[in-house]
Amino acid sequence: MAAAPLTAGAGDGPGKAMEQTTFRRILDTGLTGHDPRQAEQGYVLFSPMNDLNQTLIIDMAGEVVHRWQHGENIGLFGSLNTRGNLYMGAKMKDEASDLFQIWPAFKGGQIREALPPARCCGPTPTPAEPD
Repeated sequence: MAAAPLTAGAGDGPGKAMEQTTFRRILDTGLTGHDPRQAEQGYVLFSPMNDLNQTLIIDMAGEVVHRWQHGENIGLFGSLNTRGNLYMGAKMKDEASDLFQIWPAFKGGQIREALPPARCCGPTPTPAEPD
């Protein structure tokens, strides 16, 4: 009895076989393969690299179940807290942004808690220089 073919990305429709050559699969972008039988069931929290002003939660089928829109680019950290709010790092644009050209990529920012309709409560400034 032949094994069922692995399914491709959620947007490719049912029945399309997943590319079996790893090299070809990794040259593509986005979700390139998903086998629901082998995946841990749950949700994925991420911010798309081509739109750093939003954070998404998707289900195992790739459907967006929640979206946060941000007024500015976010930082490199994000997680959900026990209340279900997004706890995230955020970039700050201020006079220190112009110290030297590469500085905005490495300077401190804020830690924010974003409530479901993208309201923010209590940004916490972080130091410009790490300890």
